[in-house]
Amino acid sequence: MMRFSFLPVALLLVAPAFAQEAGPRRSIRVIDDAKPAQEKLAVLPEDADANPVESNPAGVSVAVLPQRRFSLGDKMTFRVTTKRAGFLVVLDVDATGRLSQIYPNDLMLAGQGGVDSKANLVTPGNPATLPKAAHDAAYGFVASAPKGVGMIVAVLSEAPLQIVDLPDVPTPLAGQKEAAAFIRESMRALTVITAGRRAKAQAPQWSVAVAYYAID
Repeated sequence: MMRFSFLPVALLLVAPAFAQEAGPRRSIRVIDDAKPAQEKLAVLPEDADANPVESNPAGVSVAVLPQRRFSLGDKMTFRVTTKRAGFLVVLDVDATGRLSQIYPNDLMLAGQGGVDSKANLVTPGNPATLPKAAHDAAYGFVASAPKGVGMIVAVLSEAPLQIVDLPDVPTPLAGQKEAAAFIRESMRALTVITAGRRAKAQAPQWSVAVAYYAID
């Protein structure tokens, strides 16, 4: 956003020509010392309002750390817990509705031995912290434009899964609790293709949890 400030304005008052006695010229500097208007903070929806129990049978929970509000350039961390074992995929929806998958990502999937099919397997009692501790993390997350309310979506699948392909959220819904409903509705059309010689499409067993954050 552009921030406007008021520059000092110099006004020169000159005595009129018909004055009986010409007074001295005076230069008056008028300064507007009013504080610039502060940017209005984005309103964060309550996470609980966007997490119906029926769409989360595995009891997945996602938290944005160390707080829910960030400034540009701040480091961000996410923590996911679950009551059932499954394969975790984490999506980010920014303030314009643009969706991107942040976990698993190329950096953590491809090791020296190739793609690890169980790299994103999570189990109860072992929270998944993204990124991992600073000493061994190959990647990190930093708050960046656009400003506004974004959303983290944690998806847990009982079947092996490492990529979730979903459409962007319509911009009017971005940052609203309706964005979570749009994600769930879009996921109903997805299928999982099982691996192996007898590969087949099957209806996935999803658990979905969301958490909102703001970049001011």
